[in-house]
Amino acid sequence: PMKLILSALAKEQRKHGVRDMMTFFHNKLPDSLKGGALLALKAEDHYLKVITDKGSALILMKFEDALTVLNGYPGIQTHRSWWVALSQFNGINALNSATTKITLCDSTEVPISRRKRKLVNEYLSENALD
Repeated sequence: PMKLILSALAKEQRKHGVRDMMTFFHNKLPDSLKGGALLALKAEDHYLKVITDKGSALILMKFEDALTVLNGYPGIQTHRSWWVALSQFNGINALNSATTKITLCDSTEVPISRRKRKLVNEYLSENALD
């Protein structure tokens, strides 16, 4: 039989259940960011840069694990290393045919990969903000 190696997140999920996964994610944040609105996540090697309206910090967490935790949260992965919250979109800038970026409400520019462009456009049209 093949042995499965479970990440820390998967172990926590089995132990506490899916409901507690947002709490697990929240508890990894420094106190200075707790209670802030989540703007975006950026993968940085083995760390995750969490960007909130209160600032940003690096936490030890896999990007893929964070995406699992945020499944169902209104947002989208725009690039292999970026995820953004829908409520934080301020606009899309098509700089040229190869470069498109989303501008967030705090002026952070997030790339949209060519592979994700169609998905992001569909997501935005289906979840249009008032």
